[in-house]
Amino acid sequence: MKRNKELPELLAPAGSFECVNAAVAAGADAVYFGMKSFSARSYAQNFSFKEATDAIKYCKSTGVKIYLTINTQLFDSDMEQALEMCRILYNTGVDAYIITDLGLIREVRRELPDAVLHASTQMSPQNIYSAEVLSKLGFSRMVVPRECSKQELKELCEKSKLEIEAFIHGANCVCHSGQCLMSAVIGPRSGNKGNCAQPCRMPYRGATEYPLSLKDNCLAPRMKDLIDMGVSSLKIEGRMKSPDYVYGVTKIYRKLLDERRDASESEVKELADLFSRSGFTTGYFDNKVDSDMLGIRTREDKIASSESSEQAESYPKKRIYMDMACTMKKGMPITLSGTVEIGNQIISATVTGREPEVALTYPMNPDLVKKQLIRLGNSSFETDPDKVEIDMDGDVMMPVMLINQLRRDLCEEMEKKITAGNKKRVDTASVQELENHVKKCRIKTAYFDNVRSIPSEAFDYFDKIFVPLEDYCKVEPSGKALLGVCMPNVVMEGEENEVLKELDKAVGKGCSEMLVTNLWQIDAAEKRNMHMTADLKMNCMNSYACKKYSELGFENIILSVETGLPKAADMKSEVDLSVVVYGRIPVMTLEKCAIRDILGMKGSPDRCEYCKTHGYVPLTDSKNMTFKLRGNPKTHRNTIFNSVPIWTADIYNRINKLGLEGHYIFTDESVEQVKKVINAYIHYSLPEGQFKRI
Repeated sequence: MKRNKELPELLAPAGSFECVNAAVAAGADAVYFGMKSFSARSYAQNFSFKEATDAIKYCKSTGVKIYLTINTQLFDSDMEQALEMCRILYNTGVDAYIITDLGLIREVRRELPDAVLHASTQMSPQNIYSAEVLSKLGFSRMVVPRECSKQELKELCEKSKLEIEAFIHGANCVCHSGQCLMSAVIGPRSGNKGNCAQPCRMPYRGATEYPLSLKDNCLAPRMKDLIDMGVSSLKIEGRMKSPDYVYGVTKIYRKLLDERRDASESEVKELADLFSRSGFTTGYFDNKVDSDMLGIRTREDKIASSESSEQAESYPKKRIYMDMACTMKKGMPITLSGTVEIGNQIISATVTGREPEVALTYPMNPDLVKKQLIRLGNSSFETDPDKVEIDMDGDVMMPVMLINQLRRDLCEEMEKKITAGNKKRVDTASVQELENHVKKCRIKTAYFDNVRSIPSEAFDYFDKIFVPLEDYCKVEPSGKALLGVCMPNVVMEGEENEVLKELDKAVGKGCSEMLVTNLWQIDAAEKRNMHMTADLKMNCMNSYACKKYSELGFENIILSVETGLPKAADMKSEVDLSVVVYGRIPVMTLEKCAIRDILGMKGSPDRCEYCKTHGYVPLTDSKNMTFKLRGNPKTHRNTIFNSVPIWTADIYNRINKLGLEGHYIFTDESVEQVKKVINAYIHYSLPEGQFKRI
């Protein structure tokens, strides 16, 4: 069946080869999968190289695109294997890479310049400026946050140079993608490495027992809006789900797209029966971000899914529509041609047989030829009998068995052309050998979440002090330290102008230092001649990312806390590297205010004034560990800080000997407590109370 080209791509998940079959059978236009390494869903079955090759060939034979997901952050030791994986699957014919790590992006662009790159939502692409930067990095598409409202998504589709891919169904992480360190910090399982322990699904004390657990996203009732606004790709989440789930969800969305309509109540219920957490939410899309979005997986949900699974259908084989034309003339070999359209590509194939015989008694009937040609059986193709062209003399004949063989030859030749890998094959792909530069200077930095807690001693101890952008003009610097702004790590489409106006105020007051928390801010810093320091939220974990940040103009990089001291010490960099040596790590950024749910606050969030007059709100888990939440009065976003601070004063001299400098994070400390911390690090003091090492 030929589909309207104006419809967005329907992109389905696959955690196994069985899921690939299910997605293709249900009508997916494209499928995304991960390998057994470097996948953000490492607990999915995932693919070996043989399985990946088979999946790529199968999808191509049915006209379905296939994308490789490599959306984890990488260490230096991972880079060679990850790049080799990209090379092998490039040659096999993978259509695009959904990618996150800036170091791997650099190496893929260098070794595989023709590869198609899609920016994973783990890169936190949030606005039109994100699209500008990603375009310069070589991306053709960006996967936007689940937190996008209808208006934000519409504006991105209208303004972006890149294709826009949006999530339409599946799990909602309460934290902005790429900004979550909670699982890694409280235990050994890293979300950035694909092993998230889902602390957001756990109970916490407060008026609401599960203040971080969101219902699954379901935009089936909003399909007409999505089609009309011009989203390029509609993405279903669920690489850890069963084939029955993939088939059932994809089939419903396929029908909604083809019929250009919103889902009925019965169809939403059918989706919920496959999997839900207390039902679904459209809260982000509808810009109704409140407690109605909260939900957990109930016993009733599990029973419904179990019954739905028992009723699963077998998966029908998907076919590609092929136009066919046969020429059977005296004195020349019979020819059979076929043409298929896959995406924007027209593929044609022609096969020939022997010359037809002159019929002495019963010439061959064109209807009989057509009858044999349309018997496409178990092939990957289908055709319209009324459109099969037969051009033949009236007095020729040919054995039916030879016509059947010609049809089989055409199908085989067409499959070869469709499943062929990339035309430009790559024989080798190896990471670039980087030089190890000797650091010429050390930059000791600090971030103060509360500007009222900055003592005068801080300006003598630190080289650079960063404060929230909106608080810059409240601080009067004294001493040697440079005062800079820390940019908000989440700025959704439509919010940039206000942020940039605030930045211009700071620059007007003499600010020349920026702590960059998202790639889109690079352009803002360059236009204002500001010096850039990469924040830990940029998730830099390898030397190749350091190299790319250097090429982008950064002077200092604060490494991810997931890197650890040994790996950090071995990293090669042209710019100074810092590690977090003190403070509570920001482990989550929430679009939905959890503070209101913890405190049991009612009424419209837009009228809430709590965060203007109150400080940090405790979030206590079942192990009596208490995290600190801070709300933003303007956006109502929350930042969660870890339950205990990092402490390294007693080993600080060792850290310096490794060629690394320190970055300090101050949250709810008083002025006197900040002074005490500075003194402790000057004298290499032992820790007091609970703490964490990097």
